[in-house]
Amino acid sequence: MSSLLETRRFTVSEYLRLVEVGVLRPDEHVELIDGLIVSMSPKGPVHSALVSRIVARLVELFPRERFCVRPQCTLALGDDYAPEPDIAVVAGRCEEHERELPRSALLVIEVAETSARLDRGRKPDLYARAGVLEYWIVDLGEGVVEVRREPSDAGYKLIRILQPGDSLLPLPLEGAAAQLRAAELLPVGSK
Repeated sequence: MSSLLETRRFTVSEYLRLVEVGVLRPDEHVELIDGLIVSMSPKGPVHSALVSRIVARLVELFPRERFCVRPQCTLALGDDYAPEPDIAVVAGRCEEHERELPRSALLVIEVAETSARLDRGRKPDLYARAGVLEYWIVDLGEGVVEVRREPSDAGYKLIRILQPGDSLLPLPLEGAAAQLRAAELLPVGSK
């Protein structure tokens, strides 16, 4: 008998079926990473308030007839990868995603309070491989916004660290008159 622990990997369809039949409750905070069901950190008041504020701002920026801003919803990005990012912006109206989970995203945002290691570790590589155009990490500990662009099979080629006073605009909105300041994504009073 082997002393090594054996793991059972799941596909996205098996994972979703576990929720459907009640093995996993819909309110359980888990996601599928590399075929493994991973527990997510509980969300504190700062994290929750910030996600709500960022979602409200993105809904103002992204035209609803072309984009859907999805807070804390599952994305089916591969056979064994179904993350539940804090925020995802996907192409198409929200109604277009009522029957099936999106298989891609234009922008994914993770608010990193206790999850910074995973948000900077495995997730960026998986998002890049899935073709997510842009990945932002709102780093509460450092008071910065990390913007990753130019996805490839080896990860994101471009990484920028933005301070609260810096401006940014999501790639799908480039050329638009609206601007977003990094401070709008951070807790009030960040550095």
